Amino acid sequence: MKYVNENKSKLRIGNNICLSGESGGGNLSLALTLKLKHNNELHLCNGVYALCPYIAGHWDQKKSNEGILGTSHIGKMPSSLRMAYGYSIKAFREKDPLSWMGFATIDDLRGFPRMVLSMNEADPFCDEGINFYRRAVKAGVNVEGKVLLGTDHANDLHWHLVPEIATTTARAMADFCANGSLIDRLPMPSPMVSTLKFLTNEELKLQVETYNKSNKVVRNVNGIVLDARVLQRYRNMAAVMKEIPRILKSKGGTEKEMLELVGLMAGKLPNNGKHTRKNKKKSWNDRVELSKLVGKARENLFNKYDLTSIYNARMNGRYETAVKLLSPGIQVDLIHDCIGKDSKNIIPMYVVRPENSGTDIPCFFYLHGGGMATLSSADGVFQAFARLIARQGVCVIMPEFRNSLNGTTLVPDVAQYPAGLNDWYDAFKYVNENKSKLRIGNNICLGGESGGGNLSLALTLKLKHNNELHLCNGVYALCPYIAGNWDQKKSNEGILGTSHIGKTPSSFFSLANAYSDTGVAERDPLCWMGFATINDLRDFPRTVISVNENDSLCDEGINFYRRAVKAGVNVEGRIVLGTGHASDMHWDYLPEITTTTARAIADFVANGFPLNRLPMPNPMESIIVTENMTSSSSIAKL
Repeated sequence: MKYVNENKSKLRIGNNICLSGESGGGNLSLALTLKLKHNNELHLCNGVYALCPYIAGHWDQKKSNEGILGTSHIGKMPSSLRMAYGYSIKAFREKDPLSWMGFATIDDLRGFPRMVLSMNEADPFCDEGINFYRRAVKAGVNVEGKVLLGTDHANDLHWHLVPEIATTTARAMADFCANGSLIDRLPMPSPMVSTLKFLTNEELKLQVETYNKSNKVVRNVNGIVLDARVLQRYRNMAAVMKEIPRILKSKGGTEKEMLELVGLMAGKLPNNGKHTRKNKKKSWNDRVELSKLVGKARENLFNKYDLTSIYNARMNGRYETAVKLLSPGIQVDLIHDCIGKDSKNIIPMYVVRPENSGTDIPCFFYLHGGGMATLSSADGVFQAFARLIARQGVCVIMPEFRNSLNGTTLVPDVAQYPAGLNDWYDAFKYVNENKSKLRIGNNICLGGESGGGNLSLALTLKLKHNNELHLCNGVYALCPYIAGNWDQKKSNEGILGTSHIGKTPSSFFSLANAYSDTGVAERDPLCWMGFATINDLRDFPRTVISVNENDSLCDEGINFYRRAVKAGVNVEGRIVLGTGHASDMHWDYLPEITTTTARAIADFVANGFPLNRLPMPNPMESIIVTENMTSSSSIAKL
């Protein structure tokens, strides 16, 4: 490392020098970083990317050792663990972190450069890597963590066996190392024909089924630790909900009006001193009407006390700032040319692309979240994320569909399932039929977060039913909301795991009830893709399922991924550690993690097509620091 830093000119490299390695190399890359810290030389290292790090040595593998191991090692440690004895038994007994970084304390990790910890789901070393990630979060390190589903120890290095997963890892490492510098990538050969025809489909399915019987959902080791910035976002939102009613009172509002606004902002309608919840069991028309009444009553109080601009600044100001920062070099058009086939309704679409881009760039057909019931593609959070993805060199098209509960400025009408799905289908057909007009190529992929993840998967199934899968080049589903309003006190085999129990927001039930009265009861996969069978998923195009560790929807996404594997789908799965529901689309709070996700989406959509990326602004100084944020060490205590 010292030689490389002292001979950059000779080696023809720049100042972005990062450490990395897998397994023992992951341990060494972390240990070398600690050694640099001891020698006051951390300036020599621009970051650390550790893959499946082997950092806990030769612990008694029959025990769960808090802070070092979890439980992933029990009953499946390889005999090669004897290598630990050869490295240093003395250092292990002395708990020397320079030998085994599993012994590193929070104080050891303070001041570490930015890091990524990437683990493999079925790896015996998975939990020790997760624990290390959580310790780094507590130390205030700028760290990302992820678990690659369906992979064993260091599988994502084997391009000849898992080319898509290995390429995703290689690109993520290169982007991490570049740290914003533009990269000229070489074209990728296809390894599929030359190396992946060793097993018949039946042999492969048998191996997959055998493997899945012995591997359960990833366990939460010693309790989830959230990224401090995720906590800050949640706290800011909660503070706004409390602050606005107080401002109303400071402007002369009565105690009764203040209490009414508290209820209205929580979705409750005042009724003779009591509040009525929006998600109380009523007919769909009653729920829509109640939602309108809540919105109108809140609007009246906002207008009476001039609170609208204050609320928007507090709640949406960060998104608006993010949109401004991500807009240079981006062209945004709003078109109204698409007409729904059944209802003859106009389906507006945002077309977001790099300025002066070619006529054949890949396209990401982006379905926004909101439980199919609420929110709009015009909202700042989606506009910022679309621009972030477009900066990676692709075109992002965002249709505005009919919500099932709250109308939007672009589409005021509301309708239950299957209206929203039909709108997406008609819009997707329009995009495919107008590629020249939209200046996009043949690489068109579906994707979205939460309800948009459900819709993107459901739209793929609808394309399959209509023999139109050739129109879709892939699906990238983020934190998909695919199980509806199941009994949240039970673990439902094959649909839910346990991540939902005790922490599913009540708003999710309200959205599910609004979307469809019968979808769950009838187990309709086009309504809720959690009900899709293995046969439903056969022949699906390549797919990515990305879930958030602290999301109540996490396990249903993991279960769906496993069903797709059994169906023979070319599917990748990942768990983004330290994040809550859809956290990795909030560039204003989590710039590194969100940029990683946006780049992964763009690379997936491109599918080998060379991308011309735009330079990235630095959001840390322009957004994060402008708010009343404390130091990273203080945030870590939240």
